[in-house]
Formats: sequence, structure tokens, C-alpha cells
Amino acid sequence: MMLESLWKSKRAYDTMSLEIDRTPNFAIGRANHLLQSEMRNGLQDSKSNLSPEGCSILLLLTKIGEPIRVSELASLAVRDGTTLKRQIDNLVKLEFVTQTKDLSDGRVVLISSTATGNQAIRDLGPLFDSITQKAMDGITPEDLAKTLDVLQKIKLNLLS
Repeated sequence: MMLESLWKSKRAYDTMSLEIDRTPNFAIGRANHLLQSEMRNGLQDSKSNLSPEGCSILLLLTKIGEPIRVSELASLAVRDGTTLKRQIDNLVKLEFVTQTKDLSDGRVVLISSTATGNQAIRDLGPLFDSITQKAMDGITPEDLAKTLDVLQKIKLNLLS
């Protein structure tokens, strides 16, 4: 078993024997937490009204470039509907996104970024670049590509 090598002893109840910083769950979670903290601090420093979570939703919408169903956005953002709805409502209040009924199916709500939302993402480009450069310092393009491949496989495993 791959994780077995992470244990210094075979006693699963002995949490002190686990090299926790070498487990995938902890390492991925910790890196994500630190990235989110950098983003939160950067957004506060830039006086942005966006949260890191709202920023990622808005970034997805600007990249998509056309209205998308809430359910599709939830799938892409890997968020539950309730959390996503709260984030969308906040983005609507900020006038960064709009919600419209699908003309072909009035039960469906479509979400899209506004010109204001698109501009907010463009304005935050330097912040995104700065955080990315800091996070990727000393990491080769090959290591990054391999890491992204592994993370994609982990995501697919967990979604299956």
C-alpha cells in the first residue's frame, strides 16, 4: 500500500507516527489554504469587494464567455448548489454577474459575467500573476506539468 510508507509504525491509532505533511490530503489542503490566504490578503489590499471564492467563480465565467447553467457552473467549480447560489447572489449584488432565465426552458437559470465583472478580473490580473509567481518559485515547468497531471487524476478518481 502506497500510504503505508508514510507510517513509521503499523499502529494506525498512533497519530504521532504519521508524517502528516507528506500525506496527499494534508499537503493539497495546506497548499490550497495558503493560496486562498494569499488571495484574500491581496484582494483586501487592493480594496476589492471579491472573496477568493467569488473571484474563482467570476474567473470561470469570464473564461467561459457565455451564459451557463448554474448546475454546469457548480460542476466546473466543484461546489455544492447552496454554496454556489450564495456566491452568485453576492456577485449579482456587486453587479459582476447576471442571472437570466433560459429562453428555451424557463425553469433554467443562466449565469454570465457582466462587463463590470470582466473588468474586475482584468484589473486583478497583476495580483493573480504575483501570487502565481510566488507559488511557482523554484518549480520547473516539467514539475508543474506533472503535478497538474497528478491533481487531475486525483480529481477524476474522486468524481468517479
